[in-house]
Amino acid sequence: MKKTLVFFFLMALFFMITEASSMNVSLSDQGTGVKLVSDGQLVDNGNLTVSIYDNETGGNLVYSETFVNAINRGAWNVMLGENSSNPLDIDYGRIYYKDYSINGVDVDFYDYLGNTVERQFFYSPLGTISPEYLSGMWGIGGVGSRVSAQGMVLSLSFNEQNVIGSPGSETVLDSSGYNNHGSNNGAVYDSRGGFNGGGAFVFDGVDDYIDVGNSSSLNITGNITISAWVRTDDAPVLGGVKDWVKINDTSLGGGVLDAGDRFGKDLLNLYDFDNDEVVDLIVCAMKDDDGATDSGAFYVLFMNQNGTVKNWTKINDTSLGGGVLDAYDYFGIKLSDVGDFNNDSIKDLVVGAIKDDGATNAGAVYILFMNQNG
Repeated sequence: MKKTLVFFFLMALFFMITEASSMNVSLSDQGTGVKLVSDGQLVDNGNLTVSIYDNETGGNLVYSETFVNAINRGAWNVMLGENSSNPLDIDYGRIYYKDYSINGVDVDFYDYLGNTVERQFFYSPLGTISPEYLSGMWGIGGVGSRVSAQGMVLSLSFNEQNVIGSPGSETVLDSSGYNNHGSNNGAVYDSRGGFNGGGAFVFDGVDDYIDVGNSSSLNITGNITISAWVRTDDAPVLGGVKDWVKINDTSLGGGVLDAGDRFGKDLLNLYDFDNDEVVDLIVCAMKDDDGATDSGAFYVLFMNQNGTVKNWTKINDTSLGGGVLDAYDYFGIKLSDVGDFNNDSIKDLVVGAIKDDGATNAGAVYILFMNQNG
């Protein structure tokens, strides 16, 4: 059975009696869906600053670090506290508050009531554990008793920067600081895989594996914690992208779309127009210039099961009889399924034309009674 290993880290904790002291730890931090407000495109080569405070407002700055070019394809996957000159010193189980800045722009959050807040709270899963906390959980007494740690000894994030070499035998870099780099033996790397699209390996369940060697740091005899993201072939995909198909001018045969057509401004998953048991798509091109400048149009895409376009029909001024749409009407800017108006067993459409000129830019909607061929 194939298994996709998305994110993996190993952390070893050694329990000992010692005096109270700070503990520096490493903490994984991920995010997805970072887009530019101006055009909705995913951010590439973006700088990320992560700051941690001990209070919701004001308070003390516990940690702050800027990760240059950490955001790629709208996602990041970084390790906090790995820089020895900038340690992350936190207490286990305590509430901290995290703030982000992306390319110098401050990021706000929504709390559980929907209010905008400056910082996002989280419970620390790592760090120094106070003796009071130990006594409460496990009945361990003794003033001055602390939990110390060797820390994280293996961290394989599987992002593109940490997977290098020839396919099937790549070197997978360890970011724990112990240099327990892995050697891939047969697994297939997918740079777009994983729960956040940050990279994953696909294992055949027979003889594929990643060998991380047998260094002294991995010779663990005490308690350890192992954490991994794993998805089997028969498990549901709960997040991230399994695969994708891009539909553009080339998909339509080439030479169909012009500069500025705004193809894809609105989409409608209508139903199976051509009765081939594959759902078809309606795609807006609100600034299409057929008939007049920016008069607008939309495309009915008859789809294949693999997400490619089998055939298509364009609906524009000519489809309406000609002389109906004027320049800058933006016909197709909004599309909606309104059911079967005329009871011919074919769903019909309502199409917006927000600058239609009954009066200057008054706007209009068109009800289109559709044929089975689109």
